[in-house]
Amino acid sequence: MENKKTNSFITYEVSLYFEKDSELKIKNLIRQIADVTQNFYRIEKEIPPHITLGMFKATETQKGNLKKVIKKLQDEFNNFEKKEKMLNMNKLDSFKNKILFLAFPQNQNANKESVLFYLNKLIHSELLKDLSPANNNLYLPQNFYPHCTVATGLSLKQINKIFDDEQKLEIPKQLVFNRIALAVHNPFEIIL
Repeated sequence: MENKKTNSFITYEVSLYFEKDSELKIKNLIRQIADVTQNFYRIEKEIPPHITLGMFKATETQKGNLKKVIKKLQDEFNNFEKKEKMLNMNKLDSFKNKILFLAFPQNQNANKESVLFYLNKLIHSELLKDLSPANNNLYLPQNFYPHCTVATGLSLKQINKIFDDEQKLEIPKQLVFNRIALAVHNPFEIIL
């Protein structure tokens, strides 16, 4: 039994988190959307606004090395200029008519040289040496679509209601991220 537990995989998420003012703007938007849809999942689960850069499967014994890599990446991230940490994510969009998220304007998302794409590639080049990707490979560099989820588990009717009332929502115009963090995915908990 002990050996089985040692070899079981945990899903880890590497994400960018926002500075306080940006986080409050996104949380305000999440609250507005929850009030319209009556879907309070993200609020009840206390999931902080973030942009996922990668998800990986690792064993408990690989956790120490994973943390070491994330600390190294955070040190590199700290050397970026403030303007490199600023994003214009001022558009709402949806996945599968269930997930609502903040996205980039068309022209900014096309910039594959942005810090987000750089960090995504760097994290995967460091971690895929020893770990397997999780979440159906959705965060691999060739599949990476940076976004900040603001509601999940919505119905098509709820999604349509949000888009019908979108002009009433306070969608942040510019956001600033300030750190890379490591979290376990289920249940969600930031561990570094």
